[in-house]
Amino acid sequence: MPSVSARKLDANRKNALRSSGPNSLGGKLRSRDNARKHGLAARIGSTELERRRVEYLASKIAAGSNDIWVVDRARYVAECQVHLERVKAASAQALKRLSAAQRQERKQFDDALDALTRLETYERKALSRRKRAIRDFRSSDVGRTQ
Repeated sequence: MPSVSARKLDANRKNALRSSGPNSLGGKLRSRDNARKHGLAARIGSTELERRRVEYLASKIAAGSNDIWVVDRARYVAECQVHLERVKAASAQALKRLSAAQRQERKQFDDALDALTRLETYERKALSRRKRAIRDFRSSDVGRTQ
């Protein structure tokens, strides 16, 4: 992993202080429940269907390994994938609402478009988390055993 210069690290810290989410009480109250509202805050594997999907994907990723580290990292990659699928499903639902609202009134259209825009952030985070999980899986000796 490349090291970050002290200057860049300092700039990152200053930027983080400026961009730490909503500052007003109203903004904080609105944003507090976004993940729950979209169904994205629920724990991965909270339903039987998701648990089966995670285990299926993990077994494919681990390729039958009995090594606990391989299985554990494979499960994490699978959980990241299932979370990404959940976000994409929410985005598809928002697109469907956007399409329906387009034929109705402007307020519904704007609301659906706002929902879709907010979901984009969740999708980027989910993609990043999955990418990191896959990189960790591949970079360790865990992915090369057997």
